[in-house]
Amino acid sequence: MPPSSSEYEHARVVVGIDLGGTKVRAAIAREHDLVVLAEVVQPTTGDGGAALVRQLADIVRGLAFDCQLAVSDLAAIGVGSPGVVDDTGRFHLSSNISGLSDVPLATALSDLLDVPVVVDNDVNAAARGEQWQGVAQGCNSFAVLSVGTGIGLGVVINGQLLRGARGAAGEIAYLPLGIDPTSNQARLSGSLEMSAAAGGMRRAVADLLASGRTSSLTSSCDVPKIFAAAESGDAVALDVLDGVARLLAEAVLSVAVIIDPEIIVLTGGVGSEPTLIDRVTQQLDRMAPHPVTVLRSSLGHRCGVVGAIAIALSSDRTPQIEEFN
Repeated sequence: MPPSSSEYEHARVVVGIDLGGTKVRAAIAREHDLVVLAEVVQPTTGDGGAALVRQLADIVRGLAFDCQLAVSDLAAIGVGSPGVVDDTGRFHLSSNISGLSDVPLATALSDLLDVPVVVDNDVNAAARGEQWQGVAQGCNSFAVLSVGTGIGLGVVINGQLLRGARGAAGEIAYLPLGIDPTSNQARLSGSLEMSAAAGGMRRAVADLLASGRTSSLTSSCDVPKIFAAAESGDAVALDVLDGVARLLAEAVLSVAVIIDPEIIVLTGGVGSEPTLIDRVTQQLDRMAPHPVTVLRSSLGHRCGVVGAIAIALSSDRTPQIEEFN
């Protein structure tokens, strides 16, 4: 049974939404003690921008209902999503989410719910979450590399998120590592993403099988099966992980020698796998001019939604979190 609304008397709440290419994770939390009251995960709709906004609005209404709250009780909503946010609140370079660039997400969702909405890149949000409640607590300069359906980077320098001249700092998917960076695929989604994210891993398995290699895997296998096969010693799976680890180590080293962070945090459905992190670290040991500290996210799959709550708490109408130090 949901808690009585009297339990929330005088306690304003916020919602954080981690919008991904395959799923949406959202949580509602009290702002005074950050207790999560309810959480939900749903597949991301593929029906375009307007349908996506309606899905997010329905999720928020459902979370409020589960806590016997009105939507009007919400102080703010924070949304983290892949892509670069422009001045109108539209996301660009978010090829994994259909129609996202067609709508000004913050305005559209706020108009539907009459609640302040703050949006940011999802890995920027993850960086906020890691510094606020995760493994980067106490760090002044660090980076978060998220590898899952896509690849992104959030960078904090001297306690501040690095955004760049166009808000596109951290679009590491476009590093020219992996497939030909001048190909149409790479120009759309990025060489590194096409080669080292989930889709790249599946394609690598299919290519090896097509070349005549034998394996317990099939050409249509998903990423969890690749990791499970690697754990059991499957040679094709191990070769795929080694190839991905090499690309990610090159990407991590590129970041390390440019910004010299205290740590680099790996997260995401692919990036947080310990087997892969071990291989990335081994590759780095062979190529880095100085030690590079790579850590697994302590927030796991909740890294993005914790960061989205942090975004909501940073809005003008809610108490400010000091730059997450």
